[in-house]
Amino acid sequence: MTEKINADIEFEHSDANVRALGWILVVIVIAGVGLHFGLNALYGVFAINASASGRETEVRGRQRPMSGAPQLLVIPEADIDQVRTMENQKLGTYGWVDKEKGIVHIPIDQAMKMIAERGAVEAKPAVQPVQKTK
Repeated sequence: MTEKINADIEFEHSDANVRALGWILVVIVIAGVGLHFGLNALYGVFAINASASGRETEVRGRQRPMSGAPQLLVIPEADIDQVRTMENQKLGTYGWVDKEKGIVHIPIDQAMKMIAERGAVEAKPAVQPVQKTK
């Protein structure tokens, strides 16, 4: 008694084509090796061109300093402290911004007092409000 319970359900009657899968694997490996050697050769050409043009660069593992390259911060905390000290000094003193035009900077405390005395300047809105029509 071999009755089919589900007539629509069957199994795969053939196996995967192993020869085709093998050839696909061979092509992928050959392409990968070819790309590896091709990119290595291209890198060599770029390195030779960079050396010939006088630009310093890293050539195959040998580190050569680039001229005019930005320097990394060695101690960022000290550098930011130095910047903050300069900013605080500028915020707390009088000085010239543009001497020819007569523009100066004043201490921030003095500027805040002046604005409090005079009142803040009212800014006009960039976009006029829409008037409702009836």
